[in-house]
Amino acid sequence: MREVATQFALTYGASRKHSNLSKPTLLIQVALVAFVMTFNLALSVHAQTWMQTSAPFGNWQAVASSADGNRLVAVINDDGSGGGGSIFISTNSGATWAQSAAPSNSWWLVASSADGNKLVAATANSLVYTSTNSGQSWTSNSVPIIGLQSLTSSADGSKLVTASYFGGIYISTNSGTAWMEAGQDPIYERWLSTASSADGNMIAMASYSDTIWYSLDSGASWASANSPFNRGWHSLASSANGNRIVAASAGPLYTSGDNGVNWTPIPGSPGPNVSSIALSADGAKQVAVIIGGGIYTSTDSGITWRANSAPNTNWISVACSADGRKLVAAVYAGGIYVSQSAPTPLLSILPSGGNLVLSWVVPSTTFTLQENRDLTLVNWNDITNTPALNYSNLQRQLTISNPQGTMFYRLVSQ
Repeated sequence: MREVATQFALTYGASRKHSNLSKPTLLIQVALVAFVMTFNLALSVHAQTWMQTSAPFGNWQAVASSADGNRLVAVINDDGSGGGGSIFISTNSGATWAQSAAPSNSWWLVASSADGNKLVAATANSLVYTSTNSGQSWTSNSVPIIGLQSLTSSADGSKLVTASYFGGIYISTNSGTAWMEAGQDPIYERWLSTASSADGNMIAMASYSDTIWYSLDSGASWASANSPFNRGWHSLASSANGNRIVAASAGPLYTSGDNGVNWTPIPGSPGPNVSSIALSADGAKQVAVIIGGGIYTSTDSGITWRANSAPNTNWISVACSADGRKLVAAVYAGGIYVSQSAPTPLLSILPSGGNLVLSWVVPSTTFTLQENRDLTLVNWNDITNTPALNYSNLQRQLTISNPQGTMFYRLVSQ
């Protein structure tokens, strides 16, 4: 095991305050005192080494990732045989790839649920296929518009959104079984990209020749954002709560910190040839890939950007894990690359009645939750209860029922 990522000490039945708490009365209703210590992991969290995977060479169009970064899906438009493209699946963070059971076609778009079980893929000619078993089998459907250019999925895979370059936004609330046109749809926009919050309530749409549009009610109504007109908007990515969104334009990247209402340029951001963007669940870690260029990453919500070891090539699509530590990027007329850096999950705690709720963003490597009544290096016990996945914020959550006395909690990587 590596070093501890985060640990908490919890005391019930006490009314004292701890000097390390900036707001010690926050949890006073349950007489809880929290003591937080954070340790650095042995591996550098800024390492961004890219490695080409065993995925075949081809005209890749899009990639998607599960929340933990283990399950990846990628679509290829043309495999060079003249018979169309395929959908490939990896269950080990890109170490190996296998062609799925999807039929050969000119695949264009793909999206994944947080657990990687529910997948949706589309072609430019309106064919939509869905899978509920990580790509082992696929069910065909269709959307009554052509020229599909964007596709996104909620974290649980139930809410899907797709749109056409020729206008029209269609939404499914049952994992692609049926589709309906979005309410008050500004149908004449040339849509190029869409992004949504983890729960699917916030949806942002990028219009190539107009402004960015957004919906805060799962597409029932739409509003034009306070973004510049005719900026060539073409790629969007959102944090899990939908509050922070990043958009690629014909110039620099732009960002919104209020669910897509207002937009400002990001000074020093890569551009103008950004082809795809991805954000971590909290929006702090960002990655952008460049057509004919390299890959740039930010760990401070886009304030600063840095290049890395990725080669200059025709990067077409990028995706990342919920913690932003596992990245996957595809090359048009090339291969698929992956990058991984050490995660440092933050363990949070909230009282709920007489219980405690421990939570942390889904990590890209395995962490074990442990408890101890003493803040020592021995006598730590694994908590064997399986945490649930909260699809609204991409966090693991575990409820501790009726805790008594003082208890320390920590996450330890394996």
